[in-house]
Amino acid sequence: MWFNNPWSEFLATGGLRNRTVMGERPVNAGVFAGRWQLDLRHSLIELACPDHGLRTAELNVTKDDGEGLAWTLVHEDGQGILSIQCADAPMDGTPSRCVVDGRFVMLRLQRETPSSVAILTGPKAAPRRRQRLTLITSEILAIHDVPERAAPFLGETWTFVRASAYPRDVSA
Repeated sequence: MWFNNPWSEFLATGGLRNRTVMGERPVNAGVFAGRWQLDLRHSLIELACPDHGLRTAELNVTKDDGEGLAWTLVHEDGQGILSIQCADAPMDGTPSRCVVDGRFVMLRLQRETPSSVAILTGPKAAPRRRQRLTLITSEILAIHDVPERAAPFLGETWTFVRASAYPRDVSA
């Protein structure tokens, strides 16, 4: 019968990536992996256009294997305009490229601690944005702007709450 076949369980659960340890997290997931929802009440958001306002955001971390990090960040402003950022980069400081609203942008990631990653976005010669991705607790994640002398970026903190230990499957 099909339920006695080990492959049917493998296929039904989405493979090894969806297996859990004590029903909580995927076996091969890092600390950031999963789906995160923006918590507006606990975020400090000072957008350049305050009349637009941030309405909602979802961070979907699909890979955190200790060597690299991959994510998709989708956020919507008060006027219903979506912004999308996709990245897959090594965490050793090697330059990589990410896609922000259809444009390629240079990106560097550097793991600082097991629960913190430094993010540098932007070209070498122009203003760059320095951020830090930090796991505050197992259920709360924050992205902080790291202030610089000549950076035009505002000091924002986006606070996310874990919605699921599993990233959203958008491949189907």
